[in-house]
Amino acid sequence: MLISLKISIAFWTSVARILLFFVGSYKTYCASSIFSSIGKIVKSSIAFYTLLNESIGDTIRVSLSAPEENEVVAGLNILKECGKRAGGIKLVSCPRCGRIGFDVHSFVDRWQNKLLSMNKDITVAVMGCVVNGPGEGRHADLGIAGTKDKVIIFKKGKIVQTVDAKDADKVFEEELNSL
Repeated sequence: MLISLKISIAFWTSVARILLFFVGSYKTYCASSIFSSIGKIVKSSIAFYTLLNESIGDTIRVSLSAPEENEVVAGLNILKECGKRAGGIKLVSCPRCGRIGFDVHSFVDRWQNKLLSMNKDITVAVMGCVVNGPGEGRHADLGIAGTKDKVIIFKKGKIVQTVDAKDADKVFEEELNSL
């Protein structure tokens, strides 16, 4: 028998699943769904972290008010952060700030699905400025940061190329394929 429990409040979702786990050995389907994409990811992470670290739940499902592929990305990231899935590309990026000289969000939007579908165990940093980018992303196997008209490509914090912004995607892909 498979029992599905889905509650929009992370705490009660976890409590209900823990109680069910101790009552009997039922297969549980762990899912949560609310309308806010950002709020959903936070709530799902909290609920799933508790359950997965107690080995409760056989399946997870993250439902977002966003494209379906983002649900897969969120689910995979939750599993990775809970220590239940290894490997794959870890994508890190910086938030918006006053120094941003590179459109981090557009770059991540263009590359996210390709990066996360690759079978490489690396970290990729997409940073907004050349001032802090290489330092903040020094742990990354590959990184990119930029100004309005130039981008730098770096590996483990060391700048390996400086190119025109119009060539950023092409050069980034070449460096990515070389790893």
